[in-house]
Amino acid sequence: MLRCHLLDVGQGSANLIELAPNRFVMIDGGPGGEPVPIKAMQLAIDRAGTESQTVGRAVSASSEKPVPTVELVVISHLHMDHVGGIIRHLRSCWRQVQQSDRKSNLVGSSDPRILKVVLADSRDIEQVFVDAFRENTEGKPLNLIYAIKGLAEAQRSRGEDVSIELETNTAPTELFARHSLTTPETDDVPELHLLYPSRDQHADRHGCGTANDISAILLLDYAGHRVVFPGDATLPGWRDSLESAPDILRDINLVAVPHHGGQIAPRERDPETALKTLYQHLFSGKPEKPRYAFISVGTEMGAKYGHPRQDVIDALRSANVHILCSQFTRRCLKDDVTDPEALARELHKVREFTLHAGHSAKSPRHYPGKSEAFPGDVRKGNVGCASTVIAELKPNCEFQVFRRDRHIECLNSLHASPLATSFLCRT
Repeated sequence: MLRCHLLDVGQGSANLIELAPNRFVMIDGGPGGEPVPIKAMQLAIDRAGTESQTVGRAVSASSEKPVPTVELVVISHLHMDHVGGIIRHLRSCWRQVQQSDRKSNLVGSSDPRILKVVLADSRDIEQVFVDAFRENTEGKPLNLIYAIKGLAEAQRSRGEDVSIELETNTAPTELFARHSLTTPETDDVPELHLLYPSRDQHADRHGCGTANDISAILLLDYAGHRVVFPGDATLPGWRDSLESAPDILRDINLVAVPHHGGQIAPRERDPETALKTLYQHLFSGKPEKPRYAFISVGTEMGAKYGHPRQDVIDALRSANVHILCSQFTRRCLKDDVTDPEALARELHKVREFTLHAGHSAKSPRHYPGKSEAFPGDVRKGNVGCASTVIAELKPNCEFQVFRRDRHIECLNSLHASPLATSFLCRT
């Protein structure tokens, strides 16, 4: 069994694949702020211990809490809202490892304190650093991959028994096999496919558009279940992926919607039709198969940029997809809300039913569950809705998103509120 954690990091993207208790793969790390992935990993470990007790396995109450182990980090592209938090998360991981007397269980590594970081890029890793240094001018995002290398070198110079191995790679590649990552006690072999960009595609498009045009598209395939992590991929990248892997990019259970539900077809003559064609292909297959789309979006920044866009919502609905947003946006709430205290009381009802509301990217007052009023209009802070979404991929079982029905049940109770218009995840 695998679990996917699509984390609530506000206007950014961070995802975890839980290979087994205490073993994780990270796909992007969010914009920074609170170490959300570390909290999510520790909660997953705590949950695994509770589940072990439930099924009658012996768990010592006095045993030391396991250390979260990140065995692989994959960076889709070098935008701050995807990589800004990776350094902080890695430092937290290594600090916990260093404080533990036990070895981490890094499968396939001769040294249990080596972490591998993969960037979807056709250039030699040294050239990435050279270009990053040259391009790092005011107004451009800091290239975090450069900082990762600096962190690794600083650790080695201090004699710390940890290191970070960096590599660039391009499609087609199956990353779990390449890095010898396995799951125990199962006949089903998980695969994490890097579908885009290929070396030629990256070389052709690097420097000719934005980093979104060369954002990685990754597909997790396990036990008949499929989850797609496309970073901020634009339509040209999707088309190339569909051309090279048309059979694997279909019958999808869950898509992490690229670019927070924002613009991914800026050069299309008919973007609405193009988006509908894309999502209808991705979710083609058995009509009874569960279909979900997760939009990682911030209340405040979503309002600023108009995320999620209506044409994206329409395209997802055309494919009969259940939509889940990490946070409330203008698409759900009325623009003329003038009483933030009333809004706080209404949203408080949602708190106990959110899928994992504890992973809000900002302070607790910015999501339901606290009694104090919001410090102004809802657009001034992040307000958790589905928040972190956890999906379970289990052999011979239906694809499951935890607590979705309870979440919808609570939103139904808010549907008649004069503060709300409609909720995307209800239709």
